[in-house]
Amino acid sequence: RYDYAGQARGAEVLVSISLACGDPTNPNNFELCQGVVTHEFTHAWEITRDNDAYGPSNNSFNELTGCQENPENPGTYIFSPNQTPLDAHGAPSGYGQTNCEEAFAVSSSIYSSSTQACEMKSQRPAQYHWFLTDPNSPYQGHEYCPHI
Repeated sequence: RYDYAGQARGAEVLVSISLACGDPTNPNNFELCQGVVTHEFTHAWEITRDNDAYGPSNNSFNELTGCQENPENPGTYIFSPNQTPLDAHGAPSGYGQTNCEEAFAVSSSIYSSSTQACEMKSQRPAQYHWFLTDPNSPYQGHEYCPHI
């Protein structure tokens, strides 16, 4: 950790991120990349914040969504009703249900998307509000869908 006048100023963390994004039918369309970059940087943010690559994901977000390992089917995850992460088309995300870390990263990329934030705000208002206001959110007050 770096220290300045007795205050922690940051941590040196090595994070490796691999990206494969883009529209193979239109190489000039990088719209998909925004979500991929945000998703992977959310994982990096969690690792840096918790200083543990294998530690728990964001506990307060998990409480909100009810994300937990299914006791009847270990290795699968369950969510509270109407709290599964959404995908880019506003449907429940299969990949976001992989585990709690993926649910958080998928939801983070949807929240910060200029084209998908309002979908989250209308379909998952509690999740949207969490990203906007919770002190454990990487966005803390940055509004992505102010007009609904």
